[in-house]
Amino acid sequence: MNVRSILPPRDQIEPVEPGDCISPDMASTVNESLADYRQTGNPLFLFEAADRCNAHRIPLPEAVQHWINGIVSGIHRLSESGGGRAEIADIVLATRNDQGGRNWFQRKKEWRALKKLCSLVDERLYQAEWVEGDQTETQVFEEVAEKLGLEPEHVRKEYRRMNPAYDHIGAKTLRKARRLLNDGRPEVDLDDVWQSSSDLENPPRS
Repeated sequence: MNVRSILPPRDQIEPVEPGDCISPDMASTVNESLADYRQTGNPLFLFEAADRCNAHRIPLPEAVQHWINGIVSGIHRLSESGGGRAEIADIVLATRNDQGGRNWFQRKKEWRALKKLCSLVDERLYQAEWVEGDQTETQVFEEVAEKLGLEPEHVRKEYRRMNPAYDHIGAKTLRKARRLLNDGRPEVDLDDVWQSSSDLENPPRS
């Protein structure tokens, strides 16, 4: 008997839209978990999204609800066939063996730590003192490394792995892009900075 569940395809996970009964903050909280699943394929983020939906009385995205329904059915069939506890892990975590397969719990922890690292770097890279040149790029990575108890080179490597465009455009262009965006739009996100930096490097021909 095949007791595994099949994880929903990542591209079928639609974000929750704010509405009359769903505030933007509520939707954002759920969508963060859904985005984490789309990036990692870790089913624990689907459970996290489901828990947040339950807490705020938000309907689950269809693909997530369908998957959870499959888990319920799978556990019921297992109970009828006399299966064991080890097989439940295959149903709940979509693993391939009775030991639980991949350590999704450790991977979730590592993903959260990586996101925190990148967030801290972003905060410092876009502070005025760095943009204006009073703080070097190396100092930014050293500060984050000290805060997290890591080596600066590890922080640099992980940040660049998550943001490959950063290494491509370079610090000088990033500073120029940030100044340009601040002239007209003080509220910008990281994607805006990448795009504007590309435009600076490759201006349109007249």
